[in-house]
Amino acid sequence: MGSILTASVFVRHMHRGWWILWIPLVLVVIGGIIEAIKLIGEKRERKALLEEGVDPDTVAKKAPTLR
Repeated sequence: MGSILTASVFVRHMHRGWWILWIPLVLVVIGGIIEAIKLIGEKRERKALLEEGVDPDTVAKKAPTLR
């Protein structure tokens, strides 16, 4: 409910030059999309391991890199 209220305030005041307030909202949406894509990839990888007959909980995961 709070995010809907915040979005409506942004839309009402955008014509007054408050377009800068869209930046945090867009960053949150983009972050959510990125996390959803990561989650889908992890689920597909787990499903592939199960189809091969490998227990996905025993397979070591790759360490995340900063690159």
